[in-house]
Amino acid sequence: IDPMTGNPVTVTNKMYNFGWEYTWHCHILGHEENDMMRPIEVDVPHTKPTSSQLVSARSGKLINLSWSDPTPAGGPTTLGNPANEIGFRIERATVANGKAGPYKQIGTALANATTYVDATASQSAVYSYRVVSYNATGTALSNAVTVPAN
Repeated sequence: IDPMTGNPVTVTNKMYNFGWEYTWHCHILGHEENDMMRPIEVDVPHTKPTSSQLVSARSGKLINLSWSDPTPAGGPTTLGNPANEIGFRIERATVANGKAGPYKQIGTALANATTYVDATASQSAVYSYRVVSYNATGTALSNAVTVPAN
C-alpha cells in the first residue's frame, strides 16, 4: 500500500545479470549493524575456447567424428582455465560441386567429449563437418572435413 495515497502498489521483479557478483551474508547481528553485508565482485577472466582438430571416418551409413579437446578434463592446466569449453556443437553441410553449403547444427556434445556419430547421413551424399566449441565468452571453429559418399 502506497503510504501517500493508500492505494495498492504492484511490484514487479526484474531479472538482472550482475555477472560475478555475490552478497556476503552473515546472521551475526553485530555484522549486520556494522554494515558488514556487502556485495563482492569476483573478477573472472574471459577467454574464447581454443579450436579443435577434427577428423572423420565413414562406416556404411554412420559417420564417425572425433576431435581434439585443447582443455581435457585430466590436463594439468585445465582446472580454472578460462578457455575451458562448456560444450560442442556439431555442424554439417551438404557439399555440391565441390562447395559446402550452409552449415546446420545436427547435434551437441558435452564439455570434454571428443566423439560424435552421425547416424542420419545419406550414403549417397557428400558432407562437410565442423565442430564449434563454446563457452560464455564465445565460440571457436574446428577445421572442416569433407566426407565422400559411399
